[in-house]
Amino acid sequence: MSSWIIVKASRIPRRPTTSHAYEGPTATSAGVEPGKVYDTREGAQRDAVKLASWNRCGFVVLEVSD
Repeated sequence: MSSWIIVKASRIPRRPTTSHAYEGPTATSAGVEPGKVYDTREGAQRDAVKLASWNRCGFVVLEVSD
């Protein structure tokens, strides 16, 4: 079973793990749970869009490689 995280587009890790899940201040502003690990890519993508509406840097959904 895959897990997904959101990371800031300017900070894409080489090997994403759950510790890379976005926890910054934009999460609170956007109403997104900080550091969340998602069961589906679609759920993560919905929240990434919310985050991007608050921060023009943008956000990317990545599959976790733990």
